[in-house]
Amino acid sequence: MKLIWKKLLEDLERDGLTSLSLKPQILPFSLAIEIKKNQKATIFVTPTEENAKELCEKAATLLSTEEVLHWLPSLVEDVYGPLAPHPSVVLQRASVLTELMNAKKKTLFVSPSSLLFKVPKIGFYRNHHIVIEKGAEYSLAELKSFLWSIGYKKVDLVEGSGEYSIRGSLLDIFPPELDFGLRVEFFGNTIEELRFFDPAIQKSFSSADGSFTIKPLSEVIKSDDALFNLRQKLRESGEFGEIRIECLEKSGSYPTLQVEARFDDDIFGPLPEFIGECRIVSLSRANKAFIQNERNKLEEEFKKSCKPSFISPEKIFSKKEVIEDNFEECETENDIPVDRINLIPSKLVDNLNILDEKVKKGCRVIVTFSNKGSAERVKELAEKEISSAVLFESFPESFPPALYFVNSPPIESVEFPKSRWAVISERELIGKGVIQVETKGRKRDVFFEGLRDLKIGDYVVHTEHGIGLYRGIEAIKRGDKEEDFVHIEYADNGKLLLPIERLDLIQKYKGPEGFKPQVDKLGTLSFKKRKEKAKKAVQDVAEDLIKIYAARRSAESIPIFGDKKIEEEFENLFPYDLTSDQKKALEDVKKDLESSTPMDRIICGDVGFGKTEIAMRAAFKVANSKRQVAILCPTTVLALQHYENFKERFSLFPINIEMLSSLIPAKSQKEIVKEIKAGMVDIIIGTHRILSKDVDIPKLGLFIVDEEQRFGVLHKEKIKKTKPWVHFLTLSATPIPRTLQMGISTIVDMSLIETAPKDRLSIETVFSVYDEELIKSAIRNEIKRDGQIFYLYNKVEDIEQKAGKIRELVPEGRIIIAHGQLNKSELEKRMVQFYHHQADILLSTTIIENGVDIPKANTLIVENAQNFGLTELYQIRGRIGRSNIPAYAYLLIPPRQQISKDAVDRLRTLEEFTELGSGFRIAAIDLELRGAGTLLGKQQSGHIESIGFELYMRLLEEAVSELKGYPLREVFRTEMRLLSKMSIPKIYIENDNERLTLYRELSLAESESQVDKIGSEMNDRYGDYPEEVKTLLKGTKRRIEAEKFLIEKIIEAKDSISIFFGKDSPVEPKSLISVISERKETKIKENVVNFPLLKNESGLDFLKVLFSKLKIGGKN
Repeated sequence: MKLIWKKLLEDLERDGLTSLSLKPQILPFSLAIEIKKNQKATIFVTPTEENAKELCEKAATLLSTEEVLHWLPSLVEDVYGPLAPHPSVVLQRASVLTELMNAKKKTLFVSPSSLLFKVPKIGFYRNHHIVIEKGAEYSLAELKSFLWSIGYKKVDLVEGSGEYSIRGSLLDIFPPELDFGLRVEFFGNTIEELRFFDPAIQKSFSSADGSFTIKPLSEVIKSDDALFNLRQKLRESGEFGEIRIECLEKSGSYPTLQVEARFDDDIFGPLPEFIGECRIVSLSRANKAFIQNERNKLEEEFKKSCKPSFISPEKIFSKKEVIEDNFEECETENDIPVDRINLIPSKLVDNLNILDEKVKKGCRVIVTFSNKGSAERVKELAEKEISSAVLFESFPESFPPALYFVNSPPIESVEFPKSRWAVISERELIGKGVIQVETKGRKRDVFFEGLRDLKIGDYVVHTEHGIGLYRGIEAIKRGDKEEDFVHIEYADNGKLLLPIERLDLIQKYKGPEGFKPQVDKLGTLSFKKRKEKAKKAVQDVAEDLIKIYAARRSAESIPIFGDKKIEEEFENLFPYDLTSDQKKALEDVKKDLESSTPMDRIICGDVGFGKTEIAMRAAFKVANSKRQVAILCPTTVLALQHYENFKERFSLFPINIEMLSSLIPAKSQKEIVKEIKAGMVDIIIGTHRILSKDVDIPKLGLFIVDEEQRFGVLHKEKIKKTKPWVHFLTLSATPIPRTLQMGISTIVDMSLIETAPKDRLSIETVFSVYDEELIKSAIRNEIKRDGQIFYLYNKVEDIEQKAGKIRELVPEGRIIIAHGQLNKSELEKRMVQFYHHQADILLSTTIIENGVDIPKANTLIVENAQNFGLTELYQIRGRIGRSNIPAYAYLLIPPRQQISKDAVDRLRTLEEFTELGSGFRIAAIDLELRGAGTLLGKQQSGHIESIGFELYMRLLEEAVSELKGYPLREVFRTEMRLLSKMSIPKIYIENDNERLTLYRELSLAESESQVDKIGSEMNDRYGDYPEEVKTLLKGTKRRIEAEKFLIEKIIEAKDSISIFFGKDSPVEPKSLISVISERKETKIKENVVNFPLLKNESGLDFLKVLFSKLKIGGKN
């Protein structure tokens, strides 16, 4: 496999890629070429931690196994914070340093923070490695002290990595890099035998031949000298050191030890010195600047931390000169032509044909696959569909034009026309979720897109002036500079020009489906009155909601901690790695369960994204703590399915699981109810039967509701009212609207699972006119691969005739009919038959929406799809595609029938959102398309129409916050009129919507760090920004500072600047007088101070000086 990358790199180098290129598409390839041809040790510095890791992985993929690349993660994000670095980071840093210590050629990727941190001096670090092998001599007493000093933990039985145990002449040790423990048998001081052992059963299972290097688990080596020096410094630092010394004496460590120990110049030194003769190369156009910026930031953090001087930045970070002495400027503009192959999302056959055309024109196309199985499946299909050669695993040395499938981490999709090479990822080819997409941003971002999709002519809502029409951005000249304004049109030719720094005042209007709101008239009270009415209605809604949840928050629950060791054993039975979202959701749930306040959490995630696994782990934690768990399911079939899955998963543990549903005979149900009451049943799974009066669950600790949108609110609230102390966990792909409101308004906690499990394929969604040939083909193809079909036909009156028609089309298909008019027992019987694959086709009404999981069902056909809502269709589609087998959804509409534009929009939206993880956002789109008013309650729909959904939701959130005892602070805004040019010019960002979005983000920024983040993102997305943008960022920071001092207005003239202080300004008079006295011609009139500007001094320059000197209440 490496040979193909070698050939690609050789061709690129031949065709002109001879030095680093910072273009994102080219960077991994130019890096690989640079590393290959340069034999000098190199430290590549990237702007962020993620960049360093990603580029290291991609470059390593492209290079031969002889080139070993390393990523050294930064120790901590908050250097002067109280938290310990994550153990995995500590271990990884120590491991990387060990590997670098022995590497022939050292190539390292770091972030600025990681570059600056001191590391152990190489001689000292090398001395803290030992080799375990037969015949080596060590004193067990000395070995015990040594292992403790390099981070190993002494235990009685070694069960986990990083542990050791000494029993007589035996040493058990579990180095993290090994899969099993190492048992070392001594004779006197000589190692006589080495064996591997299984920590689970503590038994040796084979001899361990060869030698094993025991490496430090941490950079901080607890040698006698190091600890002596550290204690000395801590004693000198008073109270700061006392508590740390106490922790050192008790446990040998304390949370911030990994940072603070680096002051010791005898032990720690700069990273470049550890590497040896090397060069430092910046992978940012900012070169050295962003490294210095990181140093400046750390120095500011230290000043604010009030920590002792022995851990100041100059003590724990490398000196500036060491970095600069090794810094090497690289030519970074040597680019070659690149292109991109535009593939169609989730259209595998179409995409194969696109690649086939490329190959026919002489291109060699590499497709990266995450696993061998995927590559083989696509290869098999490609060989049937296209004429070009498709090669996998074995390639000819000449590398002729062909499709080359490689098992490899994904590489950025790119085409090099001159070299006749292209690279694409499996994700682009077939829509496969091999790249785990991280959830970013606050939960409201899932629902509100701000102004990014705003079009000219759209309705907007101004929080003061009401509903108007957006007419675009206008550049207006003021003096010798142009400023951007947003033009909003109101009734009777009213025109409002909104300064871009006040975009926080507007939102896009979102109201009920098809509703056209009345445009307001400027200067009237109409909107204000509507807003007040809505606010009153919102307060009533909020009061009703908060009453229920206040009871739960005031209730006390018994914290559930459980046995961590047994929990780990249970969790380790899961055959897959959790996605990052699952891990976060699990952490959230465990934290809630261990709290004395009852949990009330919703886990939202697409069907099959692993919500059930989180529920299983939560249930195990509770049941293992001798508390009972109830799981409420919407259907008998789902209850049966959960029952079977739970029984299998919990089979190795003494946990009793029972099911209550109509599938259980009445006599057996009575026995189960008795056992539940006696506390003999740990987990009860069932339908509404478990809510019956005769079902008493005395030790109920956790109540889980699956597929929440199928339940009325009353069912949930009944449980909450009768047992407010019980922990409550809800699983849903699309929350019911009231839950959606509460999730947004923080009345309940919400965890999102948006990362697709590895190897899950997106569902191929086809929107088509009714076509019997398509139906026949779809059904037959599924039956051929031993699969099953959901056929949705929502007309009970002629469903039998439809079954007859399907039999005509596909005589071999076994059909079961299911609909709501069947009696309950018959319906359940048929659903269970389909679940057990006693039929190929389930012809049904929308009852299949109810959480049925049929693993072999991978085709869905929906007739008259135009009659369904988007959320309904999405939930129905979620019944299929739960494995790595390609799944298909056919949304059919009648021929020649006129259907509403909105119905078409819904279907097109579903067709577009084939990526896994889009279900939650589709719920938001459905809120918009189907009418938020009807979803939020009939009484509220009029208010939503009058002020828009987003403003309504904001008022609801505010009302809930106030009722919860968190009164909202008034928003204070400083008006600034400066002469400096502050804008995002069109020449820099052409798209008005992107400019609007960035302007709005800056107008909403409340801290300088937020402004820096926005600036950094701009730089990352659009390149180095022009002077106007730099000035805009500075101006935004000055505005934020001005608001802290409650300055109402700042107006700059040619030679002076006027500061209008608010009447409640907290400015300390003494600090203001000091600034005034420095500028002799300063004029004061009431609350306005007019300062003269120095020659060539801008208003922005003056404000920076002013705010550095002004104080609030005696504090800076």
